[in-house]
Amino acid sequence: MWQDTAVAVCQLAMVPSMIPTIIGDDKPALTTSAMNAIIMTAIAFVQATLGLWLGAATVTLIIAMWTILATQTILSQRSHHRSPPPAWTSLRDGNPRAVRDVGAEPGRRHRSAR
Repeated sequence: MWQDTAVAVCQLAMVPSMIPTIIGDDKPALTTSAMNAIIMTAIAFVQATLGLWLGAATVTLIIAMWTILATQTILSQRSHHRSPPPAWTSLRDGNPRAVRDVGAEPGRRHRSAR
């Protein structure tokens, strides 16, 4: 079927556009990557049930790429766990005065902390 070839070519055209995102530092949100992988899986299922085997095969490359991006996002979030700003840390540790000192010049306390 010509439709199978057309769908496969269009899907293969997406693959090179995703490579810079996989290689680069900036990653899409986890929900974006995971949702795209799930949607593409549904598309692969539909294509396979219609006998569009070439299209179903090529969409698995896209599924793999979105899964790689989702995994990279998870690993990036774990390795770059942000610590809270100093004011929140001080408040959490029971030192409310440090919260008042935020925004003061270095070495000087804010007027309200006197």
